[in-house]
This record gives sequence, C-alpha cells and structure tokens, in this order.
Amino acid sequence: MIDFKSKRIDNNQVLQMIREIVRKSPQNVFFSAHAKTEMEDDNLIISDIVNILESVNSRVIPQKEELKNGSYRYQYGTSKIIAVISFWPNGKGFNVVTAWRK
Repeated sequence: MIDFKSKRIDNNQVLQMIREIVRKSPQNVFFSAHAKTEMEDDNLIISDIVNILESVNSRVIPQKEELKNGSYRYQYGTSKIIAVISFWPNGKGFNVVTAWRK
C-alpha cells in the first residue's frame, strides 16, 4: 500500500485524488491553523479554497511539489489563488497546509 503522505505521486494522480476527495468525502478536507491565518491575511475564506478545489480550471502546479516535515506537499490552484495540500497517508483525505492570493 502506498503511503500518500511520504511518497511522491504524479500530478495527474494528485489532480484525480483531490477531485475525488472533494466530491465524495468533503469532510476529509482539513485546513491547518497556518492556512487559516494566511487566508485571512489575503481576505480568503474557506469557500474560496473549496471553489478552487472543485473547479475544472484548477491544476496542479508542475514541479512545485516538495517533501517537507515528512510529507509531500503539492501546489494546486488557479491563476488567482493557490492552495498547498498534503495527503493523508491512506490517501482518503488531505490537509490544506497554506493558501494565498496571487
């Protein structure tokens, strides 16, 4: 079984997983305290981030994944808003680690 937290996955799989989790298990999307603070600084609210997570116009930002504190983080968003997410080890949910307005 893949540990989605500590093993890098390709961008197409990241995109599919984000969309599936948001559609089927929105209760498995969590926002860190840091994300909430950064969102507040940029006048963003949770529904703004949920909208980009659901949008067909959003994409994984190529070559922006990074391994930090034992988890891979992926930048995902639109031309205006970016969210950084980290999957749970079992791949059934993810944390929004931070987000900002471009």
